[in-house]
Amino acid sequence: AASVVARNPNTPYSTVAKLSKDKSVKVRHGVAQNIHVDLLTTLARDSHKNVRMAVAQNVHTPPDILVSLARDKNADVRYRLVINNELPSDALAIIAHGRSKVLQQYVVRHKNVSDDTLSFLTKSKSTHISDMATWALSQRQEEITSDMTIESLKRYIRTVL
Repeated sequence: AASVVARNPNTPYSTVAKLSKDKSVKVRHGVAQNIHVDLLTTLARDSHKNVRMAVAQNVHTPPDILVSLARDKNADVRYRLVINNELPSDALAIIAHGRSKVLQQYVVRHKNVSDDTLSFLTKSKSTHISDMATWALSQRQEEITSDMTIESLKRYIRTVL
């Protein structure tokens, strides 16, 4: 029951703050699913990976906290990060430089991955990762070329009319 109260965004802040210090991992996990940024900042350093995992996947977690969690020693925490659509490119770069090929695959597919990180991954010893990153970069280049062509066409039409 306390974990349900902890994750409810309508629970008063004072109650959620008190629950963030609860002995129960389940209750702190519930708080980590809430919207209170300062509590998420504190819970990002929790000793239990399940609490950090909840912070990692919370879309309300500030970008700087997500970047710090990208350095978490626990792969499960980093996995939860890489599936967070709000993950900044800085955090993705940190994860890409790690050893986990599985996480690198998620980095390649992430909407916020930078071209620099994709370029780094094209040099991976894993041909699967390097092929995925090369393909992702080529798709972006095609989109840019296509957009440029459309813009050029629009400019031409405006000059003719």
